[in-house]
Amino acid sequence: MSNISQHQAAEVWEIARDHHVTAAKINWMCREIQDTQLRSQLEQAARRYQQIGQQLTSTLQQSGFQGNGGFQQSGQFQSGFQSSYQGGQSGQTSQNQGFSSQSYQSGTSAIDILAVGECLKDCKGMAVKSMIAATESSQPLRNTLYQIAGEHLQMAEQHYHWLDQKQLYASPKADQQSTQEYQRALQQIAQAGQSAGQKQQFQTTANYAQSSAYSYNAQQPHQYQQQHQQQQHQPSYSGAQYTSSTSQQIRQ
Repeated sequence: MSNISQHQAAEVWEIARDHHVTAAKINWMCREIQDTQLRSQLEQAARRYQQIGQQLTSTLQQSGFQGNGGFQQSGQFQSGFQSSYQGGQSGQTSQNQGFSSQSYQSGTSAIDILAVGECLKDCKGMAVKSMIAATESSQPLRNTLYQIAGEHLQMAEQHYHWLDQKQLYASPKADQQSTQEYQRALQQIAQAGQSAGQKQQFQTTANYAQSSAYSYNAQQPHQYQQQHQQQQHQPSYSGAQYTSSTSQQIRQ
């Protein structure tokens, strides 16, 4: 892969770092998840996050980008945070177990609901970040980031399906009155756009006609002046010359 610019490398570094951190966070949440389907789903997502982070890291290495130990610092941060998390977890075991035992009408634990909601938020955020970075990148990095964004949207769709199965995703159908109200408002906007376009076209035509008329009127004094000058150069007869000519004609 050819060398990439500094700002592209910075975009890739940030996205790769977020993938490494998010992968670790999902793995921590999976320890408390009770639903086996959700746990398998999130574990697969965590592995893919880790793979994407490693892929982007390799992209920087192949591009010859020498950072300031950014990924090493990120790894140290994850290791330190993991140790802190494990240490604090032992003191909160009973509290977490009590919280995890709480279930809602769908039979889903609170931890499961919070975990899938957090992962859904991360998927959508990663998709947006990848798309923005793609717009600032050149090929082939741009296609890679577009592909990553698409994968995150697919992960988000899986989370949506799980929530929908548990009747935890609110997606009420639009009633006919609301749909008609939307259609009416859209028609008004479309008509306003057409009216503005027609008015602009009419104004442009009027301005052109006015400009043409002004140009024509500006030429008229010049033409009149030329005609007047031509008339001045034509021979003219004085009164005496006219009388003499008339007398000659009578004598003949």
